[in-house]
Amino acid sequence: MNCELCGLSDERFYKTEIDGAILNVCQKCSKFGRVIEEVSNQENSAGRTQLERPTEKELRIDFPEVIKEGLKSKNLTLEQLSNQINASKYELKKVLDGKIMPSEELALKLEKVLKISLFETVPKLFKKSVQDKSLSIGDVVEIKKK
Repeated sequence: MNCELCGLSDERFYKTEIDGAILNVCQKCSKFGRVIEEVSNQENSAGRTQLERPTEKELRIDFPEVIKEGLKSKNLTLEQLSNQINASKYELKKVLDGKIMPSEELALKLEKVLKISLFETVPKLFKKSVQDKSLSIGDVVEIKKK
């Protein structure tokens, strides 16, 4: 495993919060933030280190079609939907045309009323090879000393 800040290969790593980002860093780089926990350096059989794979929810690319299908299945007009979720008909029309993305609040209301899923879970991090010599964060940012 390599330090995500300086790229150093080390025996011990620490999950550390540095300026709001959670990184797996070496002992030397852990002083730049708040250490959360020690991370084990176990490799799997493919010679890769399994990193944590946090996920995030993202609005689906095909959200206009999904909303239209939901409207059709519930036999609702745009006006009826706007009254049910307390949203403007004009805003909903723009969302259905794909001209604007719905706010998270609007998307959640649409999901609830139409019984659809507008969000998908996507991974934020991928596996990184131990032999990977690509840039680390430390290569492109200047670290301020406290």
